[in-house]
Amino acid sequence: MKNANAEAILGSLAYVLQHVDGLQWACELLQTPPSSHHTTVSLGERSVRHPSFRPVTNALVEAGIMACRRSINFLGIRVHPTSGELDVVNSRRPDDAGIEQLALSKVGVDELTAAPPGPPDRTKVACERILRAADKGVAHLTVDRGERAFSDDLLVCTLATQWAVERFVYNRLGVDMPAYRKWTAA
Repeated sequence: MKNANAEAILGSLAYVLQHVDGLQWACELLQTPPSSHHTTVSLGERSVRHPSFRPVTNALVEAGIMACRRSINFLGIRVHPTSGELDVVNSRRPDDAGIEQLALSKVGVDELTAAPPGPPDRTKVACERILRAADKGVAHLTVDRGERAFSDDLLVCTLATQWAVERFVYNRLGVDMPAYRKWTAA
């Protein structure tokens, strides 16, 4: 691809997908029966050990929720501010990247919700919850008004997001998917 702007967008999208993949891994871990999970993080000579995996999963979940929001919004879908339902992005800020900058059409709500693992109504609810959680539960410190998304919602939305980005961006462009899976097996 010769367009420098398109290459930059695809490079950013690959980076964002790594966070979506991290969210998928964290959700799969959170859905396993509790055991003696512990965490050791080592950076150079420093190591920190924690009796739980929560410090890692919490960070992956928050970064992944925002990454799903960025990916879905990039595709052209948002949560409508008053209805709270999935809706097409009508306009963007001048500095926001969108799928249309790659000369591709915006993805419709029905196209996103057709993603595996389905069924569509389940995917729709999961994505609505994750987008509301991104806005109210992660991006802002708020009182919980039902904007929480639980691991089953998060997992459904991560799978739908990855599928939609591959299908509606990379496949339509005829470009290979980047090797973004750092947390889960490809």
